[in-house]
Amino acid sequence: MEVKRTPVSFSSLPAELAEQIVTSLEAREDGVSASQVCRFWYRVLVPKIWRRIAPTQSETIRQIVINVVQRGIVLSPLMNFSSLFHLIREIDLSRMTIYNAEPKLNFEKLIMHCRKLESLNLTNCLWVTDTIVMQLINCTKLKRLNLQGCAQVTGDPMGLLLEHLDHLEDLSLAHCTMMRSLHPAFIVCRAPLRVLSLGGIYELSDMNDVLAAIFDNCHATIESLVIDWNSVLNENPFRRLDTLPTMNLRELNLIRCPRLGGGALARLARHSSNLRKLSLNGSSSLTGANIAGFVQSTPHLTYLDTSFIEDITDDELEDIATACPNLKIVKMLGIGTGITDWTLLSLSAHTTRLRELYMSMNMNITPQAVYSLVVACPNLTILSLLGCGQIMGSRIQQLALELDTTLSPENVHFEKTESANWRTRMIETLAAG
Repeated sequence: MEVKRTPVSFSSLPAELAEQIVTSLEAREDGVSASQVCRFWYRVLVPKIWRRIAPTQSETIRQIVINVVQRGIVLSPLMNFSSLFHLIREIDLSRMTIYNAEPKLNFEKLIMHCRKLESLNLTNCLWVTDTIVMQLINCTKLKRLNLQGCAQVTGDPMGLLLEHLDHLEDLSLAHCTMMRSLHPAFIVCRAPLRVLSLGGIYELSDMNDVLAAIFDNCHATIESLVIDWNSVLNENPFRRLDTLPTMNLRELNLIRCPRLGGGALARLARHSSNLRKLSLNGSSSLTGANIAGFVQSTPHLTYLDTSFIEDITDDELEDIATACPNLKIVKMLGIGTGITDWTLLSLSAHTTRLRELYMSMNMNITPQAVYSLVVACPNLTILSLLGCGQIMGSRIQQLALELDTTLSPENVHFEKTESANWRTRMIETLAAG
């Protein structure tokens, strides 16, 4: 018997279902056309159409302004110029890095109308200056600001931003190499910063005062802190932590800070019970004992980088593995002689959720220990053993070169792909031998 299907009007659908269908339109042009169907579609789609601007390298800001205005005229000829830009929530100009006058001049005209902007990405935009950064004070809803690699920006405008942008949660000043001082900015900070990156600001001379001000003003909100390549950071600012309420740190990167000692980690321990990611790469004054003691307070740790910290032993790494059974990514690059097979066996016994392991220039680990690790960790997708002496010439090296002919002989690197499951091949190869 033939079943008759009665057509259903789109307007009769529940509002929640209709909204999901309408918002699934991916192409901006489709959204513009659909928004003219009825008031419901217009109400749902207009915020989506204007929400994000992310031009390609070939586009100019002048073209963006023209496109938005034209799009607005199609949707509502009665809308005025500035109200169009009030709909913009996110601008990503990270692909417009060419240094010339055009982006600078037109960005100033654009940003003055984006009063409800929430996210701005200016990564590596060399045309960004202090004058442009100062104009962001009008974007009072701004939550995320990425100035990474903006090499003309100094610390001068940052105090005004941090004092007045009281919704700012995510700030990256990484590799803003013209910055010499940030303490005046952070001492007046009212922004509820959760994520802060100060990596690669090589000439920042007041880092100790900066960090003390961050602890004082942001301890209630800060969750992720990145400091990289700073030669002056020492234990002094961490003394502030003794009297502050407990913080909720989830990510901590103190990378290549050669004057940083174990006392800093000891004071951080009370604030790190929810820590997920820890990178101490190249902070050479730290020891394995410092790190092993610290991670007793970080049972949820999933990422650990102790690369180029040579004063570390098998026993200390066993303590680390025992304290952090949830580790998924471990990096131990450049540790040549301090650790042996015992470290891999400790990881095999305690960190069976391991997904990625990176080691280099180690002269002690053997294929047998690598095999034990691979068998014990079923989720292992990346194994990198660059220049590890006893792996050279072994079946493990031969298998790596067989699976990836582009590798150099010393680069023993395995990475799972859809077409190749190296872990299965390694287990079969070494078990047969």
